[in-house]
Amino acid sequence: VLAACRYFATELWRVDGGLHRDTAERSFHLLLLKSGQVEVRAGGECHLLQPNRVVLVAGGQARFELEGKGELLDFYVPDLRLDILAPLHAAGHSREEIVALGGASERSDLRALS
Repeated sequence: VLAACRYFATELWRVDGGLHRDTAERSFHLLLLKSGQVEVRAGGECHLLQPNRVVLVAGGQARFELEGKGELLDFYVPDLRLDILAPLHAAGHSREEIVALGGASERSDLRALS
């Protein structure tokens, strides 16, 4: 997770082979490929993503799959508790590290929730 607030979150994903993302249909996802070549599958559609190109995964999709090799940015509207706090706490990140994802700590949306 690179940044998070109530309006958006940004995650860096490294794909080497295949992986999937369960979204629980909570938000759209804008996927921006930084490098490599990655195929995005969602809702019966398949898009080959090239560097500096974006694909939109609609908010009604419960899951999308990525296959290939590359780095991409995932932008979406998070449920801060479910998408950011719980997984980062479970992974062992400190409260301070998590709050810092929201920018200046006194204004971070994550401060009151963590």
